[in-house]
Amino acid sequence: DKIAGNYQISFINKKLVEDIDFESEDMEKGSLYQVLINKAGLIPQYSDEMIRAVACPEHISQYFYIKKNDPILLISRTTYTIEGIVMEFCLDYECTDVNGLKIRR
Repeated sequence: DKIAGNYQISFINKKLVEDIDFESEDMEKGSLYQVLINKAGLIPQYSDEMIRAVACPEHISQYFYIKKNDPILLISRTTYTIEGIVMEFCLDYECTDVNGLKIRR
C-alpha cells in the first residue's frame, strides 16, 4: 500500500568506502552490506542496537502516513567488522503497526 515499513539513515566512514561509486549501485534491488562486502571488503561481525520509542519527526512521519509526534520506534545501530572497526552507524525508524518488529538473537 506504498506505506514504508521503515526509514533508515546510514552513516559510513568515507575513508572505508572511498573507492565505491554508490550512485552507480542499484540500491533499490541490492543490499548495502553486499556492496560493502564485495567492494570494500568490510565483513560485518556483530551489531549493537538501542531501541526506544520516540515522537516521530515531521519529515519522517509522511513516509508512514502518521502525524508528527506520533510514537515510533527509533533503533540506533552500530555495526562492526570482524576486525572490530565500525563499518556503519544507522538510525532506523520503525512503524511497528505496518510490519511488526521481529528480532532473532
